[in-house]
Amino acid sequence: MSKVYLSRVWEYDTDEIKIRIEEGIEKLGGFDQFFTSGDKVLLKPNLLSAKSPERNITTHPVILEAVIDILRKRGVEPYIGDSPGGAHKGVMRVFRETGLKELADRKEVELVNYEVGGVKTVRRKGYTFKISKAYLQFDKVINLPKFKTHSLTLLTGAIKNMFGVIPGFVKTGYHKQFPFPTEFSRFIANLYDTVKDRIVLNIMDGIWGMEGNGPSSGESVNVGYLIVSADGVAMDIVEAKLMGYKIHSIDMIKEAIRLGAGEGEDTLELLGEPLIPIQNFKRAANTHFLNYFPRPIAQFLSRLIYIRPEVNIEKCTGCGMCYRSCPEKAIIMKDGIPTFDYSKCIVCLCCHELCPEKAIELKKSFGARLVGR
Repeated sequence: MSKVYLSRVWEYDTDEIKIRIEEGIEKLGGFDQFFTSGDKVLLKPNLLSAKSPERNITTHPVILEAVIDILRKRGVEPYIGDSPGGAHKGVMRVFRETGLKELADRKEVELVNYEVGGVKTVRRKGYTFKISKAYLQFDKVINLPKFKTHSLTLLTGAIKNMFGVIPGFVKTGYHKQFPFPTEFSRFIANLYDTVKDRIVLNIMDGIWGMEGNGPSSGESVNVGYLIVSADGVAMDIVEAKLMGYKIHSIDMIKEAIRLGAGEGEDTLELLGEPLIPIQNFKRAANTHFLNYFPRPIAQFLSRLIYIRPEVNIEKCTGCGMCYRSCPEKAIIMKDGIPTFDYSKCIVCLCCHELCPEKAIELKKSFGARLVGR
């Protein structure tokens, strides 16, 4: 059985969060089962983009502060690292805007930059992964995902958070290589299965999360859950159930279970507070129905029934983040405004995901609206 501890926490109060995390660790077998004094442990938050914690796009620094205090009290040395979106503008900028630079300075914690030191190429089960050597230097990792929706994988959780071990623009190449939602979801699951052995604990920031068109352009929602588990797949199952999904509808989770990267729904043991699905939760717009057709038919249908990115000119500041993040070069800048070439667009939604102003919006065709997508 995979144990998942749920605790009701509604606000970012450091002392309460420390108590709840320690309770969760105790319920899962105790601190000594996961850590030994003298360990050097990497904390891997979700740092999607350089936004303040109040936007609920990234893991809140109070969660990391609580974990740092818990580890230090027992002689374990924490480090913080990730490869965020917009790394071309400087990783330190992301650390600063998300509140982690201030936290690291105050707690004297080293920030680990995945963009330096190169990558290690790992070939496994037909995939080629280019993983940051900075990540691989740690034998123990605490995965700290954020509770969010995602237009490609349906949700962002413990599994998807490990996409951050791949540095910089290497990520956009994978979007190009695996443009269909199912292909990309399977790739992410296989990546998680490749790097999961270093992950000893998963702690999800579900106090405030995101619904709608996540992972960056949705709306904030007070979920009120802190979730702790040694099994990231089981954690994502819980997240999916809170969102109201049937597990069989999420390819990323299905593939992770098939790989043996974690336990399935039937071998899940819930501890702590009961799991109460969020009422009227808004899911992300998606084109997953295309997965059920052969590729040639899916490509034809995608011309009629589609959800695609469009620019809200009133919100756009012309920063060019979408232009630089597009793996297919389907965006050009005209008079400081991005313009899409939809004949090249693979709907990877990198532009939507990384736009700092929520100016890239998802528009549905008449066919998509007709079938309720």
